[in-house]
Amino acid sequence: MRDKNGDEVIVGNVVRLLQLPDVGYDKHELKDVSTMVGECFTVESIEYECVEINKWFGSGDDKFCHTLFLWPEEIEFVSI
Repeated sequence: MRDKNGDEVIVGNVVRLLQLPDVGYDKHELKDVSTMVGECFTVESIEYECVEINKWFGSGDDKFCHTLFLWPEEIEFVSI
């Protein structure tokens, strides 16, 4: 399944997974992921809502999460 831009979408709890390279959050902010859930980002004129962040980078004390699960506003989610 693909969106109008031809990008693959995920059917499930999250419609699309999109990595944003320069969102401007440092690793300390990303450790407290709950503060970012519900934030919106605009990419190529499409607004996405961040619903989860969960990817580990680094190791030891410098380990942190950075995965953006984003909901494209123009795609209507249908629960199966």
